[in-house]
Amino acid sequence: MKAKKLENLEYVKEYYGYNNEKAKSALDILNDEQISAIKIKLNKGGRDGRS
Repeated sequence: MKAKKLENLEYVKEYYGYNNEKAKSALDILNDEQISAIKIKLNKGGRDGRS
């Protein structure tokens, strides 16, 4: 799995509370715009970009 896809997988897992299998399935149906929206909602700021 590519690094970007792994990163997206982690975002989907955190956002939806999914395990690896469910998150992989979700990534297959989410488009780039939806994944970007998830990243924005989870990015809360802080010194290292996360809170």
